[in-house]
Amino acid sequence: MVRAGGEYHVRSIQTANADGSLTFYGAIDEGLVLTIGDPVDRIAGMEALFADIRGAIGPVDRIIGFDCVLNRIDAEQRQIAQDVSELYRRHAVIGFNTYGEQFHALHVNQTFSGLAIGR
Repeated sequence: MVRAGGEYHVRSIQTANADGSLTFYGAIDEGLVLTIGDPVDRIAGMEALFADIRGAIGPVDRIIGFDCVLNRIDAEQRQIAQDVSELYRRHAVIGFNTYGEQFHALHVNQTFSGLAIGR
């Protein structure tokens, strides 16, 4: 992960190379300090996010979601893809996968961004 704007953002590793180097999905500038992160409980985190949204705007009609494709791959590898799909269905999330997003001048991935539409 890389710290930007006081928050940590994921920098997903694409490949561990034979020479011991790493290839990332996004650019890593020389001298950038990286921090190793631990996976979180994605389902619990998303449930908390959706609860926060409901608390802020009331009942939700629909959420247009932009979910990084690396989240989908991670869910498949952890065998929680069906759980994530059900979570999105219950919370009326529609949308598509992306390749991450820009945060200031930094490309970050394993993100979920969206637009919540209240009733």
